[in-house]
Amino acid sequence: MRTELEAGILERVKPDLQERTRLRTLIRALSRKVKDKAQELGIRYEEVLVVGSIAKETNLAGTDLDLFVLFPPDTPRQEFEEQGLLLAKSVMDGEERFAEHPYLHGEVDGVEVDLVPSYKVLDPSKKLSAVDRTPFHTEFVRKNLSEKARDEVRLLKQFMKGIDVYGAEARVEGFSGYLTELLVIKYGSFREVLEAASGWERGLCLSLTGGSLKLDSALVFIDPTDAGRNVAAALSDESFGRFIHAASCYLAGPSEKFFFPEPVSTLGEKELRAAMDARGSFFAGLVFTHPDVVDDVFYPQVNKCVKTVMRDAQSLGFSPIHADYFEDDGKVLVVVELESGQLSTVKKHRGPWVWHDNSKDFLEKYRESVKVISGPYIQKGRWMVDLRRDEIWYVDTLKGRVPEMNLGKNINEEVAKGFEVLDPGSLMEHPMELSAFLDHNFPWER
Repeated sequence: MRTELEAGILERVKPDLQERTRLRTLIRALSRKVKDKAQELGIRYEEVLVVGSIAKETNLAGTDLDLFVLFPPDTPRQEFEEQGLLLAKSVMDGEERFAEHPYLHGEVDGVEVDLVPSYKVLDPSKKLSAVDRTPFHTEFVRKNLSEKARDEVRLLKQFMKGIDVYGAEARVEGFSGYLTELLVIKYGSFREVLEAASGWERGLCLSLTGGSLKLDSALVFIDPTDAGRNVAAALSDESFGRFIHAASCYLAGPSEKFFFPEPVSTLGEKELRAAMDARGSFFAGLVFTHPDVVDDVFYPQVNKCVKTVMRDAQSLGFSPIHADYFEDDGKVLVVVELESGQLSTVKKHRGPWVWHDNSKDFLEKYRESVKVISGPYIQKGRWMVDLRRDEIWYVDTLKGRVPEMNLGKNINEEVAKGFEVLDPGSLMEHPMELSAFLDHNFPWER
């Protein structure tokens, strides 16, 4: 039974009659234009098909329109890609994007549209491109999701958006639209999905058709149209865990904030300084130009960049606590928090056991080394030596080490052109990003 709160949320997120009418009109117009332009250009295709949430009637207000142009399976791959893009560009203006193959993203009459070439295959297991299975997903959901359940999907999608776990793209690593639909088909309603999720454990395998898959994944949901595929493959442990926790919290205390959370408050200078001082840690930043690449290329690289900066700080003994990245005005800011921004000038280096064959080499290396402050000496049966650190200030150290780090191909290229390392004072010039970094509350707790 839907609560008054949930009914109100649904009214806010469900497309109204005006939007639904506008979409139907747009779909007819674009389909007709594809047909006319294909004839004009001599391009052979099978049909134009609406796929995704709009076709399944599980879309939220303002959702993009996914329009597939289905080509015959005997179309050579190069011809398929070239003619698919040529046809799309003749139909609408837009930005060329690339998944497994190129497609066009644009805006028509205020609606964002993806015009995507696909092969028309009869069996999803015999797909010729990565998107060929999408029409089978659309058909399966349309057949197995009742009209009432479609609104339950809408609630679940908005809930996931509110807690920032909606979307299988690399930025989020969360729940795809198709996965949310399958969850509602399996459990019956928004609330029943949350009740089930509050008891989930990592590695759970769900299915609508029987069988199981043993995969190292936070969640496995077997694709009912392709028994060897995990629909939840993109879901990270973090998004999986957040959803479990949010489900339990919502059931214990339902609130509009789970669906529409308050944004992070930007702290003033005094509040920022107080928050940083209260932690007693050290903050630094790395700034570089945002690479001109698509999101699916950028986000895996920037995640790698953050992890690399963390690992490097750890290897040097700076004990990193947390790191994250922010995008603004064509720039990327990586913020890192460390237990300390300064190390002692001495570090202990452990050598081999005294009775080990390597002892002689160790002694020869360190008896004459200018880096040795004291030693070699024996401690608990091992040779030890106290060495002088060359890198004791993190900001200076990071400046010298960034050019040598592998931060991702496109980020490396931008860093080679120039970058900036920020100390705590310079970080204060980015109050919005720093406020978000310091805010460890869940979205519904703000």
